[in-house]
Amino acid sequence: MTQPVSQDRFLECYRGGQGRLNHMAYLRLCKVFVILEALRRNRINLDGKRIFDYAFGAGTFFRYCPKSAHLSGVELDPLTVHEVSAALVATGYRKVDLQAISLESWREHPLLRQTFDVIICSHVLEHLECPSELLTVLGQCLSPEGILIAVVPINEIRANPHHVQVANRAAMENWAASAGLRLSDYFECDRIGWAMQPLLASNRGITHLLARATSLAVGLPFSLLGLTAWRWKDAALRVLGIPASQACAVLRRN
Repeated sequence: MTQPVSQDRFLECYRGGQGRLNHMAYLRLCKVFVILEALRRNRINLDGKRIFDYAFGAGTFFRYCPKSAHLSGVELDPLTVHEVSAALVATGYRKVDLQAISLESWREHPLLRQTFDVIICSHVLEHLECPSELLTVLGQCLSPEGILIAVVPINEIRANPHHVQVANRAAMENWAASAGLRLSDYFECDRIGWAMQPLLASNRGITHLLARATSLAVGLPFSLLGLTAWRWKDAALRVLGIPASQACAVLRRN
C-alpha cells in the first residue's frame, strides 16, 4: 500500500461536516447509492449483519444501515473517527466500532483480524500501487457467505494525481483473482457524476466552494427521493449515451 503521492489532504478532507446538509451532498450520496444498488442487486439485507467499511470517510453510508447492524470501520484521522462515531451514537446506533488506522502498520490492525458479512472498500483501490494486496487481506475477513463491495471511479475527465490505477472490469477481475476472490457481480453507473467530475475534483479556492455548492444542490433532491429516483435518472442518462463515473464489483470467496 505504498503511496507515491502525499495523502496528507485525506487527513482533513472529511473532518467535521456531520450536519444533515453535509450528508446530503452528492459527492457523498453517489458513493452510498452505488453501494445500496450493489446490495439491492445481490439481495443482501443488512439487518443484524456485521459490516466493515475500510476508509469510511465521512461515514454517510453507515447512516443508511439498519440500527440492528454491527458497524465497524477504519479511517486515517482519529478526529474524524471520533466525530463519525459520536454522530452515529447520537442518531441511535449502539453497535459501533470505528478506529483509526496507520498506513505504516495497516496489516496489523485488530479489526482486520475479525470476520464480517459485508465489507465496503469505496474509492480506495485506485490510490494503491498493489490493489490486490489490500483485497487479499479484506478477503480473509469475509465470512463464508460474505461479500466485498469495491467501488472505483472510471472515465475521469480530469486526471486526479492521487489516482495511480485506471480501473475497469478487466482490472477489477485481475485484482480479485490475484487476491483469491471471484467477481460475482459488476456494474457501471452514476452518469450524473460524470459531467460533474472535473468540478468535484477541485479541492482549493473558489472552484472548491463552487464544487461544494453544486454537490449540495444536486444531492438535495436525491437525498429526499432516494435510490429509486437515482436509478431512474441514471438509466435515462445511459440511454442518452452518457458515460458512467463509477464501477462497482461484488467479490466473494472462492
